[in-house]
Amino acid sequence: MSSITTGRRIDRRNRARFAILGLLLLVAGILGLLVQAEVLDGDTPGVFYRQVRDLAADYPGATTAIFIALGLLLFLIGINWIRGQIATPATRLREVTVQDDADGSTTVDADVLSDALARDIERIPDVHGATARVVGAGERPKLAVRATVDGAADLGDLRGAMEDAYTRFGESLGSDGVEANLHVKQVPTRRPRVT
Repeated sequence: MSSITTGRRIDRRNRARFAILGLLLLVAGILGLLVQAEVLDGDTPGVFYRQVRDLAADYPGATTAIFIALGLLLFLIGINWIRGQIATPATRLREVTVQDDADGSTTVDADVLSDALARDIERIPDVHGATARVVGAGERPKLAVRATVDGAADLGDLRGAMEDAYTRFGESLGSDGVEANLHVKQVPTRRPRVT
């Protein structure tokens, strides 16, 4: 039996990045303490610091601009990283691990799955367009689906046909079912009028 999981590769990358960052900060802190305690030759860092300080004093406008740009860059990197860590109902998954056992694992690009579901929904009569995103994984994957439908369509019948598409989607992943958040937009009918 397959179990649907996701994010393991992302978690491993994050752990590796934080381990490297932690080691670099630890080494920098130890070196700083050793220089401060005068265990290491403090002249070289002091000379370098004085040269940088003098250069910054000679060009105060450029120094201020550099620090502002660096601060904004670090701010944007931090915000982007934080946004990537917070899952929202609209956050799409990048990949889904369909099978993970002792024999190996099967990982699929979540966009491929989403596009296949959207195409399946678009085949339903009276559906003019659809988009889908996989926003959660597990035993019952979570989907965010948007569909543009004909204004004269029976929404109950459409929902039933979409449920069939969700069932096929869940079966392709080996899950018991899916949870779908459906947003329907009705457009003026394209059906010919009978007079």
